Amino acid sequence: MVSASHSVMGLLRVAFIGLCLAAAGCSHMTAGTELTDEESAYRQLVAAKAGDGEAAYNVAVFYYKGGLGLPKDWDQARFWFARAAELGDADAQCDLGSRYERDADDLFKHDVALAKHWYEQCMFSGEASAYYSLGRMHDDDGSLQLDTEKSKYYYMQGVELQEPWSMLALGVLYAKGRNLPQDYVKAVELWERAAQKGVVVATYEIGLAHSEGKLANADNVEALKWFSVAAETIKSEKKKMLAGYDAQRVARALTDEQITQAKALASQWIAQWVSKARDANR
Repeated sequence: MVSASHSVMGLLRVAFIGLCLAAAGCSHMTAGTELTDEESAYRQLVAAKAGDGEAAYNVAVFYYKGGLGLPKDWDQARFWFARAAELGDADAQCDLGSRYERDADDLFKHDVALAKHWYEQCMFSGEASAYYSLGRMHDDDGSLQLDTEKSKYYYMQGVELQEPWSMLALGVLYAKGRNLPQDYVKAVELWERAAQKGVVVATYEIGLAHSEGKLANADNVEALKWFSVAAETIKSEKKKMLAGYDAQRVARALTDEQITQAKALASQWIAQWVSKARDANR
């Protein structure tokens, strides 16, 4: 199954880290001068009021979380999230789309039309992940009417821009043969690309394709390799448990030598790709 694309906290973390380059205490250095939290917040507020969308988004984040000397204030956070999006900040636009779609914490009331609007604005601002979000809205369990043709279109656009969650989702459409010829070879190719770019849940799908004989060259050694990678790298406890179970299931049909080979292949993949995988894993 395809996971949700936008991690709101992931976007918040990006903004948070961007401001907290000096780490401890979130103090800042500008031209050799250390700024206090209050001074940093003041500079961000001045820039935001002058129409800087990125600064407005940073201010929204700190009012939302409480930080850089600013109190936690959701009324101010709402204002600055909306202002940043209106000023064209792509992170704010995608974040706002996610908040309207999911209503995770009551900061913004659920509104699918506004979610779609802000994802579209985010897309027009050049953010590739917006294509995945729009595709997902039209896909199974999406918040808009099911329309696989639209999902396919958005996912394909995302893949063109090297967006990994779109690769995962388009692979699922190929695997299911939905508005596309069923093609597990293309599905696995897309899933491998997605996994290499950090969407490690794709490794579980590759394991299933091999273990269920969906490929002409289906191989239980490969299946065990990918299930082992999934069990090691996926953060979701449920998915991790499934991967571990399937790894044991497949291993029962293998010799000790084959099991050793599969685990070695898994370790090699993790050593090569794990840092990228953990960076993008959601």
